[in-house]
Amino acid sequence: SWSKACSGRYQIVMFTRFSGNLVSQHDWLTRYHAVPAYPFAPQEIQHTAPSTWGDVGPVASASACKEECSKRKFCNVAIYHADTDYHCRLADFSLRMSPFQTVDTRAINRTDITMFMLDRLNSSHDDLAYDGPHQGQLNVAVDLWSMNDMNLYPFGAIEASEAVLGAIAGLTPAAPDPRWHLTDGLKILAGADAGGSQIGEGALKQLDPVDPEVLIRLRAAPGAPIRPGSSVKLIFWPLTQWDLPRECAIDCLPHSTLMSCGLVMCSPSSIVTGPWVAARNTIRLVLPEQMAPITELVMHTLSLRGRYFPLPSQGF
Repeated sequence: SWSKACSGRYQIVMFTRFSGNLVSQHDWLTRYHAVPAYPFAPQEIQHTAPSTWGDVGPVASASACKEECSKRKFCNVAIYHADTDYHCRLADFSLRMSPFQTVDTRAINRTDITMFMLDRLNSSHDDLAYDGPHQGQLNVAVDLWSMNDMNLYPFGAIEASEAVLGAIAGLTPAAPDPRWHLTDGLKILAGADAGGSQIGEGALKQLDPVDPEVLIRLRAAPGAPIRPGSSVKLIFWPLTQWDLPRECAIDCLPHSTLMSCGLVMCSPSSIVTGPWVAARNTIRLVLPEQMAPITELVMHTLSLRGRYFPLPSQGF
């Protein structure tokens, strides 16, 4: 229970931790001095590293090669060149007739290591089955800290908990896939502060509580344009303080008057549970179909303002 000194105020900080060690979350069969009996087929590497024929380059160890496979949703076989170029090659053998067939490489004095991810391979192969303990688990954890009064006891934690989320490692983006710019893909620009004056890029401190406005500039990575119809999700922190209205309206300001942006389709929703289950703290939006593609140089801006963007009444 909260003490009277807290005056009903609280602070919740959520940390999402990705441990970077997915290897232990899967069931592996390892064969030393062995490589697959047949070369990779195009369909076997289309979701691993298609531009380099399944080769993701040199890695530090066989475990690191397993890790690279674990990060790719459709990878279920990893081959590590342990004593030559230390390259790691990844593939999907779910359509191969004899996925576990290998050839010995000791005759050519090579230490190649072939590692089969049984939980993925057996589950996705028509002629195989998997009933082991690893059913697609991933060690993605959320640490949740409930903090004491931010003024009287700013560093006092009242309770702490950890949760393991059910998740699947996503595919690594290929060269033509849409991607945000590495350093400023999404950037807060200018808006009016409580006194009505404009504030500069990256300097947003205080919004007008009556008519708040936030301008968000969107920028793509070089050679990876973000196209019309792409989905974007905005998450507002602190999660337990924001409560956006059901109605949503976001203006898209084009990069120049010679370009179009159009109407942004958007819908607020919640990603926290009770007692804040009704609080809408995220917005999913779909970029307009008539929008000029966002590139490294063409940067459209989203405007959130007014009654569709009310500020939290509490929080930090």
